[in-house]
Amino acid sequence: TFHVIKNGDSLWLIAKEYYGEPTPENIRKIMEANRMNQIGYLYPGKKITIPL
Repeated sequence: TFHVIKNGDSLWLIAKEYYGEPTPENIRKIMEANRMNQIGYLYPGKKITIPL
């Protein structure tokens, strides 16, 4: 599944939307799937993978 970042998005909000719980594990899953090493990687229009 993919998610396109929009203004105001955060890893916390994205994890809550797709997993129901914004746990550190769920946030880490998103970061690892997208090879993120920092949260500043998010910007509007960026398409990221959401592992389900």
